[in-house]
Amino acid sequence: MPYVAYQELNFLEDFSFSSGEKVILNFNTGTYNISAATISWSMCQYGDYKNAVLTKTGTVDGNYTFSVTLDATDTVGLSGKFIQQPIIYMPGGIEIRPQQGTLIIY
Repeated sequence: MPYVAYQELNFLEDFSFSSGEKVILNFNTGTYNISAATISWSMCQYGDYKNAVLTKTGTVDGNYTFSVTLDATDTVGLSGKFIQQPIIYMPGGIEIRPQQGTLIIY
């Protein structure tokens, strides 16, 4: 599957929440119409980006928006600083990683 890399990264705002809390993350892709796309989301321990601690499937909510739900059981026992990154899989095998950001779990 081809990978599309962009020099300018769009950083998500820092976000924090408590371990074991249900959280819904909402994303706006801006210029990417994702109505026919599938979405994945991953979270890695800060500084260890090659090993995902959690991977979830996103829900396309509109042409330019999607959400990812973290159930309470997804984060029980986790704490610290993490990197989050949504991944958009467009028709034709194009993979887009438009944003990344920091999560703090208490």
